[in-house]
Amino acid sequence: MTLNELETLLSEITPGPWRTDDRRDKVEIVGKANAIRFGVAGEWTIASIDADEFEEETVQARANARFIVAAPEIVRDLLEVAKAAEAYMHAMEGFADEIRREVGLPYPWEPQDITRARLQDALAKAQGKV
Repeated sequence: MTLNELETLLSEITPGPWRTDDRRDKVEIVGKANAIRFGVAGEWTIASIDADEFEEETVQARANARFIVAAPEIVRDLLEVAKAAEAYMHAMEGFADEIRREVGLPYPWEPQDITRARLQDALAKAQGKV
């Protein structure tokens, strides 16, 4: 997935901010939409997670809902980190030969490769490709 594809994906999701709404037997993830939800204009249920009567399952359902609500912001932040990493890599390409000569280390360095690969994996997961 390219960074542009991720930006497109983010532009297609329900506008935020998202929030959770605890119900008796479920937790709903709510976003903004041109709709009416329980008499409230401008809200729409994005997803609903069953929260059984057992306390442990309810706690887990609420935690899952909070995580889902946070996901768009996490992905946006990850996108910004990926853009910064790409810009850095492109900026450093002009210095790569000089760095190799002066420092004697290969470029890019292994930590940069690992970071780039993990960012790409995370972005692919956000699109549902992994």
